[in-house]
Amino acid sequence: MAFEVVLCAQHASQRRRRIAISWRLFSFAIFAPVAGSLVRSKWNVLGWIWLPCLILIIAGTWVGAHAAAVLSPTRIGKRSGSFRRVGKEFIATLPESPGENV
Repeated sequence: MAFEVVLCAQHASQRRRRIAISWRLFSFAIFAPVAGSLVRSKWNVLGWIWLPCLILIIAGTWVGAHAAAVLSPTRIGKRSGSFRRVGKEFIATLPESPGENV
C-alpha cells in the first residue's frame, strides 16, 4: 500500500518550523561543549554542560522525528491500513478502499 500525502500550506509551514527547531536544538547541543571547552574559568564549565547537551540532543532528535512524520501507521495489511495523526478532512479526500473495513 502506498500513497502520496500533500500538505496544505499551513501544515507544511508548521512541519518545516518544527524540523528547523529540532535542528537548532541538535546544533546547539553539539556546539555548546566545544564552546565550553574553550572557556577558561574557575568553574568547571565543561563538566556541567555535558548533561544538558545530551538532553538537548535527545530532545532535538525526538522533535525532528516527530515533526517529520506526516502519517503514523498503526496497522498495514495487504489491501488496507490504519493510521493515526490524520484528521477527518484528510480521510474524506481518500478514495473508497477496495479492502476490508478496519
